[in-house]
Amino acid sequence: MSSIPASAQSFHARMYPMWRSCLWFVLVYGVLNLALEALAQYQSSRLPDGAGFLDAVVDPLVLGALLTLVDGLVVLAYPVRVQPQALRCFNVWGVYRTVKWGDIQSVTPASLMGLRYLKVGIPAHASPLTVPLWLRDLPGFIAAVEQQAGSTHLLTQALHQANASQTPMT
Repeated sequence: MSSIPASAQSFHARMYPMWRSCLWFVLVYGVLNLALEALAQYQSSRLPDGAGFLDAVVDPLVLGALLTLVDGLVVLAYPVRVQPQALRCFNVWGVYRTVKWGDIQSVTPASLMGLRYLKVGIPAHASPLTVPLWLRDLPGFIAAVEQQAGSTHLLTQALHQANASQTPMT
């Protein structure tokens, strides 16, 4: 495991945007689950079956609780780090990598379930790094990247562009 340089800055994601995306997923799952349970009960002529409906409601609630726990762990365990010579963050699979500023090949915006992030292409790896745009201190992160990588760096420019087009998330 690599040590964190003293001059490295860590930036954590905000919990609410992740929680909000998971909430929508759980709500859709819950409605679908209830609809399928009602259809199954109707087709088997056992409508209404309270126990079946209870299961159809409890399953999404348990899933929501688990996703909230996982979200909290992700926020705590996966900070993005700006180091003097490199950026340290994770890919979509949660694998941490450190990439030197000069090795960043491309930066492209992306979105998954309403969560906006930047995909940072790095050499010798098929899976790009992901820089979340829902960091607690996005302006501080942008300033740190600009200070370490320079104002003309691909990532700095992409962050400024993404921040300018970003609608405020509460």
